[in-house]
Amino acid sequence: MNKKVILIIVGALVLLGISAFIAIKYSPNIFVIPHKNITGQTKATSTEIDFFFRSDCPHCLIVEQFLADNNVGQKIKIDKKQVFANKVTPESELLSEKANQCGINPYDVGVPFIWDGPTGKCYMGDQDAINYFQQKLKQ
Repeated sequence: MNKKVILIIVGALVLLGISAFIAIKYSPNIFVIPHKNITGQTKATSTEIDFFFRSDCPHCLIVEQFLADNNVGQKIKIDKKQVFANKVTPESELLSEKANQCGINPYDVGVPFIWDGPTGKCYMGDQDAINYFQQKLKQ
């Protein structure tokens, strides 16, 4: 009886560990965002419109396809900044800074994320990003 209980507990822990690993590895919105510059690297700079993305983010790919299909990059100056899972970079530090300016907890930030410099507003998620670019194209 004791061996059965131990096997069940060990099996449950193994499944929990595998589930956590998969969730962290494949989640499109998990990346390291520091509260201050800790890398010693040159700090990334902000332009009028910053578009933060991850190459493995399906929501980012939807926005990138919209940008390509509508030639948005030829009509609006966009600075694309790639962030990475579990890696602190000047771009992730800038993303953290912009999120903080918008009152968003940096640990709640996901990509795609847009910083509109002139208005100081932030947009997060594929639909908000596409709506933002559609409005900018109308101006």
